[in-house]
Amino acid sequence: MSDAKIALQEGAHFIGFVFVDNVTRKINESTAKQIIKEIKIAQKFDSPLKFVGLFANQQINTINHIIKECELDYVQLCGDESPSLWKSIDAQVIKQLRIPPTGKNNIDPEMIIRSAETIFSSGSTILIDSEVKGKLGGTGIQPDWNLASKISSEYPIILAGGLTPKNISDAILSVSPWGVDVSSGVESNNQKDPRKIVEFIQNSKKSKNLSRFL
Repeated sequence: MSDAKIALQEGAHFIGFVFVDNVTRKINESTAKQIIKEIKIAQKFDSPLKFVGLFANQQINTINHIIKECELDYVQLCGDESPSLWKSIDAQVIKQLRIPPTGKNNIDPEMIIRSAETIFSSGSTILIDSEVKGKLGGTGIQPDWNLASKISSEYPIILAGGLTPKNISDAILSVSPWGVDVSSGVESNNQKDPRKIVEFIQNSKKSKNLSRFL
């Protein structure tokens, strides 16, 4: 709860809750519901703060149930969900698009850009993360910023993957994303670090090229 309050106080626009099974950052529905309730009481009337639930390859009924119970504004899909499922979700959708890390040569930029266009044309928001075999996200590895920049020049994107308080300014300057997303980059010993959360948000705010941050 204290982490969410710090993010609120520093002016974050989104707070995410991981509902993905078998991951270390998973939160249960009742805890998330209580945190959101308390944050809504604490936040100012005109606060832009929105609540995001992270899911991966889960049943639509499960997703929509949690949306309703926790009063989520957005759902971030991190699995292999099809566009037909996106349209059945009772919240705005952020769809993860995984691209290879810098230095990988087996990249088909045109195919990836077409995937970005599919997400955008569906009315969903594109989230760029790093493609790591066997992982859905949270790897702390940077995606190819050059390719991310090409996508960002065509569509508004949220940039994730390997972002930290130290590199966030360079990331925003290089990619010009609409927003940024961080998790492991503001942790120490696998726990959220209040100092890093504050530093990350403050460094993000320094850039005029950024609209939102998670």
